[in-house]
Amino acid sequence: MKNILVPTDFTDCALNAVKFAADIAKKTNATLHLAHIYKRVISNDTAFNIELEIDIIAKEKENLKTYIADLSKQDFMKGVDIRSSLSSVYKLHDILVMEKYHNTDMIVMGSEGVSGIEEFFVGTNTQKFVQMANCPVIVIKDEVRLDDIKSIVFASDFKKEVVPKFKVIESFANLIGAKLHFLKVMVPQDYSMEEEEMEDIANFVNATGVDAEEMNLYQSVSVERGILKFCKEIKANMIAIETHGRTGLSHLFKDNIAENLANHTVVPMFSVKIEKEREALTNVVTDFLADKI
Repeated sequence: MKNILVPTDFTDCALNAVKFAADIAKKTNATLHLAHIYKRVISNDTAFNIELEIDIIAKEKENLKTYIADLSKQDFMKGVDIRSSLSSVYKLHDILVMEKYHNTDMIVMGSEGVSGIEEFFVGTNTQKFVQMANCPVIVIKDEVRLDDIKSIVFASDFKKEVVPKFKVIESFANLIGAKLHFLKVMVPQDYSMEEEEMEDIANFVNATGVDAEEMNLYQSVSVERGILKFCKEIKANMIAIETHGRTGLSHLFKDNIAENLANHTVVPMFSVKIEKEREALTNVVTDFLADKI
């Protein structure tokens, strides 16, 4: 892992993401890219817009310079290579362009804000961003440090397509020394398919070599409620999910399930989306994390 991107608007929520990302950067010797997102003011007067934009950029550059200087003095940033950039973002696509520009291996972002980035990291847009990002994304709501993550719940349907994606999550868990718990939530419409579900889980265990005793079938009225309740029962510190088209837990991102999960969980959520055309890059990231263990 070489580059971690953290969008920030200088809020406390964004700072929580910066702290968490800094912890990861220290473990992997990665560069931390802070992308300050500011909100533009638009009027019908083009000349006024240009003049105002110049003033805003000058002000935001100074704010960013001060912010970086203050961050550099903090203990949690010691030894971290920090880079910064300034951007006005209107669409989720713009953040994904930044992801590509920085050759990002991971994005860490706050789930709430009060200015620039707030409309991108709450509610429906959070689920869209997680779906669209090509690298692993960690969503942070409350302040938590990497050393606090001792237990991770990996929620999935454990189809065969999940195996290569799981390797990324497994490598991350090994990197930080966290215990993985495997969860399949059974909703009422799944009850008649329990035998098939158990076969999928057995195949996953055989393919990955994970401990079968850590596999959990959990009945609930909804997927997100089952995940949240199970995490609370075992006092998990992070939820891990994977997305890939219509496989894995893609159904989490339909009918507001992902939105509900992101809005109601107080623990970080780690998501991985691995497209077939990105398998080579995924192998590089996985191998790198494995080397760090």
